Order: sequence, then C-alpha cells, then structure tokens
Amino acid sequence: MFHTGQDASMYNFAVQYVDPKYSAVGYLANNGMVLNLQYLRHISPNRVRVGTDMTANIASGEKHTSAVVELNLKQSKITTGIDDTGRLASLMECKIIPNALTLNLSAEVLHSQDHYKFGYGFSMSL
Repeated sequence: MFHTGQDASMYNFAVQYVDPKYSAVGYLANNGMVLNLQYLRHISPNRVRVGTDMTANIASGEKHTSAVVELNLKQSKITTGIDDTGRLASLMECKIIPNALTLNLSAEVLHSQDHYKFGYGFSMSL
C-alpha cells in the first residue's frame, strides 16, 4: 500500500502465509518505522493453539513481545499468556449450560510490581 499526502508519502507492507498447521504475518508500517510479526501454530486441530507476537518501534526503540496458549476442552476453554514485562494473564471460560450459560474466570499477575487481579463473570445467551 502506498499513500501520498500533501507534505509526505507513507508506505506500508504486509505479508501473510497460511498453512493448515500454522500461519505467520509480518507488517511494516509508518514508512518502515513499526514492525509487527505474529506466528500461530495449531498443535492439535480444534484443541491446542500456540501464538506469539512481536511489535517494535524502530524510531523510539520500544518493543513488545508476548506468547499465548489456548486449550479448547469439551465444555471449557483456557487461554493463558505472558508478555515481555512478566505479566501473566489467564482466562477460563466454562460452559455450564451449552449455548446458554457461561462462567468466566480471569486472573492477571505482575510480580515485579506486586499487581494481582482476579475476576469472574457470567454470560447468558437467550
């Protein structure tokens, strides 16, 4: 994609590769100043997925990375991930009554700053 404005021009590039077992995406934005890379691996079909993400701002030197695991069980789904700051977050969705009532339990922990968050919720579909 190439865009030209009044004072400056801007270009963005994106690349994507998709396979039944994995997919990868790369994105270069803001005239090459922001790079985003993502990778998703299907370990077990419709059961286990593992993903990672990396974003870097080349101009400022800022970066962010994360890794996530998703487990799909018969009546529940568990997602957990960690990022480059050590923040660990998890979400468990339990289908109490399939297609009607779901219980959500979530937690987030950042040991370096002693931040701990826990939550719960119900979701009803009528």
